[in-house]
Amino acid sequence: MNSRLFRAALVAGAVLLAAATPVLACPVTLDMDDGMPADKPTGSVAPNFPEDSPKDEPTPEKDSRFETFKQAVTNGRAGKITGLFVPGFKGLYVVQQGKGDNTGVSPVDGVVTQFSLPSGGVVGLMAHNYAAGKWFESFTPNSLVYVIYGDGKSVAYRITDTLRFKAKNGKSPSSDLIDLSTGETRTADQVYNQVYTGRPHLTLQTCIEEDGNWKWGRLFLLAEPVL
Repeated sequence: MNSRLFRAALVAGAVLLAAATPVLACPVTLDMDDGMPADKPTGSVAPNFPEDSPKDEPTPEKDSRFETFKQAVTNGRAGKITGLFVPGFKGLYVVQQGKGDNTGVSPVDGVVTQFSLPSGGVVGLMAHNYAAGKWFESFTPNSLVYVIYGDGKSVAYRITDTLRFKAKNGKSPSSDLIDLSTGETRTADQVYNQVYTGRPHLTLQTCIEEDGNWKWGRLFLLAEPVL
């Protein structure tokens, strides 16, 4: 696979998807201003978007919103991920990238985008930090998350690791990344291999905002399946 595709994934937003459809919207170039993107959506198509950070970790059996949300995203499409649910929060809708597109990320609040490149049981879900991705910081290690499929099947994952990187050039998909926990500089390909390859797991990805720079860094949450 061309390494440029791997690097493009780390930008998490070079091209935007129209809400809940695979149709490409107008592209946002990597030379855009570092402030809030001009086409930032003001509304949300997801009535089940999180409202408050959880004070504990209720199980789905204790959270009636889980079944309600699962019913809302069940569409009969087995094998297609349609929802992401974190107990104590409400749910996030999931859309897929368009055919041949592996950089598109929905700009819509309450919607995350499945990254098309990972395989072998690795699931990647991406969101902008000014939209659904802003909630990823609230998902802490040991938190349970549930991936829901179109046939109503759900798979539980437990967050095991949080990785934060500063991009040396946030606007460049090939930028080296500085691990904020160690100070080590990593290439984009090295980070991709760390978070999107290996044994089956879930990766949640968004950007880190700093001083108005919305692409200052990268945040990855890694979660292992609960067997």
